[in-house]
Amino acid sequence: MKEKPIAFLQLVRHLEEAVGERTGYALLDPFSCQTLMDGRPAIVAIQSAGKIIAQHLGLADYVFVIVVTNQKPNTAGHIELDHSDRYVFVELSPEVCGYKDAVLAVLCHELSHKFLHTHGIKIGTTVLEQEFLTDVTAVYLGLGKIMLNGCECRSVKQRTQDGKTSTETHVLRTGYISRDCFAFVYRLVCAMRRISRDTCLRGLSVAAREAVQAVESKYANWFSPEFCGANGVAMLGDDLKAMVEACQDEAAARHRTLRTIDETFRSIGTRINKSHMPLKEAQQQIAWLSEPQPNPHILFLNCVQTRESIAELLSIHELQMKDLLPELKQVETMVSWRYRPRRGNSDEIVECPLDGSSLRVPVGRKRFLVTCPSCKYRFLVNTGQDREAGDLGQVPWKLIRTSKVLVPPSSCLVLALLFLGYVVKPAPGTISDSPAPQTAQGWTVSDSPDPFTLEQQRKKPESAPKPITLSDGDVDLEANRQQTPPPQTPDPWAVKSIDDEPGGNAAAPPPPKGYTLQGDTPPRPHDKPLVDVTSGDVELDQPPSRVRSLPTGTRLIADHLTTGHGELEVINGTRYDACLIVMDASTQLQVRKVYLRARDSLTLGRLSSGEYSVFFQTGEDWDNSTEDFNRHASYYQFGTNLTFEETSDAEAIHYQHHAITLNPVLSGNIQANSLNKAQFHSFVGGM
Repeated sequence: MKEKPIAFLQLVRHLEEAVGERTGYALLDPFSCQTLMDGRPAIVAIQSAGKIIAQHLGLADYVFVIVVTNQKPNTAGHIELDHSDRYVFVELSPEVCGYKDAVLAVLCHELSHKFLHTHGIKIGTTVLEQEFLTDVTAVYLGLGKIMLNGCECRSVKQRTQDGKTSTETHVLRTGYISRDCFAFVYRLVCAMRRISRDTCLRGLSVAAREAVQAVESKYANWFSPEFCGANGVAMLGDDLKAMVEACQDEAAARHRTLRTIDETFRSIGTRINKSHMPLKEAQQQIAWLSEPQPNPHILFLNCVQTRESIAELLSIHELQMKDLLPELKQVETMVSWRYRPRRGNSDEIVECPLDGSSLRVPVGRKRFLVTCPSCKYRFLVNTGQDREAGDLGQVPWKLIRTSKVLVPPSSCLVLALLFLGYVVKPAPGTISDSPAPQTAQGWTVSDSPDPFTLEQQRKKPESAPKPITLSDGDVDLEANRQQTPPPQTPDPWAVKSIDDEPGGNAAAPPPPKGYTLQGDTPPRPHDKPLVDVTSGDVELDQPPSRVRSLPTGTRLIADHLTTGHGELEVINGTRYDACLIVMDASTQLQVRKVYLRARDSLTLGRLSSGEYSVFFQTGEDWDNSTEDFNRHASYYQFGTNLTFEETSDAEAIHYQHHAITLNPVLSGNIQANSLNKAQFHSFVGGM
């Protein structure tokens, strides 16, 4: 069965709500009917059959005039519905008259059209939707056995020529749904009306009986007679409740884990914020040190006292951070490769570590000073990208192999309804075409939402602190900072500097490790003033220079070997753009060459079966003329070839989906091969 069973259930429900109380819920057993007499249509017998069907449908007030005449191609019958006269004209195709069961099925369908027309029942906006409803209506009104027997008719003839005997099988199919679909609707209606199984199977042909038994085996849970009673409803409710609670149990366990992590993060955050308290006190003491002091002796003592006091404060901070180091390493490991790029140039909200004020700051800057407008604490903020991992050649990449199934589009419900008339597919002289491939389970996969899916709505906090937008005076962009020496004041003691005093240099011991004294004391090499930092992990707060780049997915060559269904998903977790090259391992032909931006991903499709090797280069400032990066260029070969296999059967196409990362990950399973520029281009060609 190609269609989804829920679609049939909705149609049956629609009919039950519309005319359920006006139907007798009786089944019409198949009856004999002579459709041909001396090779010609037996009109009188066919007319009598139509009268029997009309009486069963409650249409005895109408006179159905049935004639046999040529129809449009692939059309088995036609009924005139435009007039409200008592006489209704029905036409049959001569092709169906050779099959008694097919004639009865066509009459059932056409008269069901009249039933729907009389009761004003319509669904959808297309002819196909209404025809689909008509087939289901015929079964719903008790004509399911006749429709099952007549929806597919076969005749076998043997022909002898030149001493050789050949067998010809003629297959005639009628209806807009398959025999399996007729069987499902028929069995569903019987279960709904508590019709016994013996009554349900009585009068069916061998093929029709087998179709009913097949759907019983495959969809037994759809035909539970217990659902008609209160006990069955209660049992179903308990079962569904248990299923929902099982999902809730799983979600609750995940929430518990998240709460634990959240509590851990809050604890770490509180302790980090606490470590800022000695730093603020140190800032205050440094500010006090810069106040004018005319007495050089007091100035000397102030410097020594401040140096030692700040050294103690920084030591307290370092001890607090050292205690946090094991927990911080675990957190950094957890989030190091979970970075997601921000959309657009939005700002970021940070909190003052001392008073918790929400501050709006620009993103994409690794180091800049922020002054909290509430408590006036000045602290460094990093809103840049995550730090990069080490050498790509030393950390494994990640390769994921999965298999996928492609359901042919012909299995979809709408495409299964092929013709505009009542469908008939005669195949004189040859075996009829085999039915279209179906999905593995017989149902078309649909994007419609599952009625049992529970969507979790994320609740917004009732009152969130309003972010404070920092003015230019509160954000210190270090690229524009200039250190201005304190104003010079007259020295009433007539001493130019401490160094002029005897033993002045010896009196000032070297600053203890862990802090830098401003003023004349030279900073340590790794603790230069922020204004002097020009490279490394600490960057000046200035907009990055413009570099040339291409959109993700830009093709640099025409695709080759595109006859398959293989998929290669590529995740670029680095901070550099990449040029990805996929080569046929046997011919060394480049079959894909695409551009992939930093922190982005793409999926390459339509890869033919075969073995492929993957190369890529990363860097900044792409040059189309040289097809290379001008800055920070690196070259790699993925550590293993990727094999794509593809098979197909009557139900689906089975193919492979590989997912790789261009960056090291903790769970990586492939070793990287780093290449120099010459090696890379010798492998992939060019330059």
